Amino acid sequence: NVAVALLDITNTGSSSRNVTINASSSFATSASGNELRGTVNAPNTGALTTVSTRLSGDSMTVNGTSLTRTMSIGPGATTQAKVQMGWITDEIEESSAEYDTYKAYDNNTAFATHVQTYNQWWVDNVPYLDVPDPYVKKILYYRWWINRFNSIDGDIPGNDWQFPTCVEGALGYGNIISVSVPWILDDIKYLRNPIYSYGTWLGAGECANDYAYRDNPGVNGMWNKKMMQYTSRAGWGAYKLHGGPLSMLKNFAEYAENDINGQFDTYDGNNNKLIAYSDSTLTGNDGCCPSMNYYSTTGREILTERIDASAYNYGNVVAAAEMYDYMGNTAKAAEMNTLANTIKTNFVNAFWSDSADAFLHVDAATGRQSPWKDNNFNGYWMGVVPTNDSKYKEMFRLFNNSTDYLIF
Repeated sequence: NVAVALLDITNTGSSSRNVTINASSSFATSASGNELRGTVNAPNTGALTTVSTRLSGDSMTVNGTSLTRTMSIGPGATTQAKVQMGWITDEIEESSAEYDTYKAYDNNTAFATHVQTYNQWWVDNVPYLDVPDPYVKKILYYRWWINRFNSIDGDIPGNDWQFPTCVEGALGYGNIISVSVPWILDDIKYLRNPIYSYGTWLGAGECANDYAYRDNPGVNGMWNKKMMQYTSRAGWGAYKLHGGPLSMLKNFAEYAENDINGQFDTYDGNNNKLIAYSDSTLTGNDGCCPSMNYYSTTGREILTERIDASAYNYGNVVAAAEMYDYMGNTAKAAEMNTLANTIKTNFVNAFWSDSADAFLHVDAATGRQSPWKDNNFNGYWMGVVPTNDSKYKEMFRLFNNSTDYLIF
């Protein structure tokens, strides 16, 4: 909640020098004692909360819309200076006290406190890894680092930012993009504290409003679509690790079922329980779905029944069935299992090509399969591909031919 800049200013000359430093920010321009203050709507729509900003510096005074300080530094001497800016909200009560605390610290204490607090989070949350490949180990820790960097605990009442959650790109989208939620959950479910994975899943489910998961509306200009995802499957994986009250799991199962029905309602126009898109961005692979152009006569993407989205929806259906079964709701579990079997049958009949020995995306208008491939392997990952017929293994030969199938 506080940004701090630490300065060591050294006079390398042979005589004393006066040095003036200034600090300013467009976020804080109104004088209040020895501080500059301001308010910022967050995010740019102002729909969520108001952030109060406070800018100050050690021994600095207000001069218009800047802070200033002049210091005399002897030859060879070093003088320290510190500037801090608080980002304070009513919802995060400790944010104001944290700013006052850092304002009172000297440089060394401020830095040590920051480092110790940061490192303690890793001690408290990240499991120890012992893997033989240092590069694998490095990327695993990097994934946890990037998710921590992109996490927010706004504690804002309502149905979007009330829980700790991870966003896609704190320096870019600054929003919860639904396609990336399951990828994030697959990483953060291994953190020792389940609040990060449960908070992310709860936020997605509450924001969906009894319908398909969609992008959190925090930044209205960013996406705000119902995208391809396997959030319920990934969330159920987190619950298997951490457990929790059945009342919470009941909410999760209902999120899953509502999402499944919402996906069918939005993207299954012919009621065959397969998902069709005419916009490749819904897959998260922006402009990288050539199969959707193969039969196009206009150069634009056409409505295509998708292997990846249909497989992900199947994974969510199976997760819902398992959640209901775990809670003893056998009727709902049977309903979800029946739906899963229907999806599996239709998936194989529509997408498998005996002549190509591969699963291929389908032109929704004609039922023709597209030989151009992208995201064609998701059915194996989600378990929708039958395991009792060895012919389905033939598709894996494509991994050995980069000219036939570009892996991304």
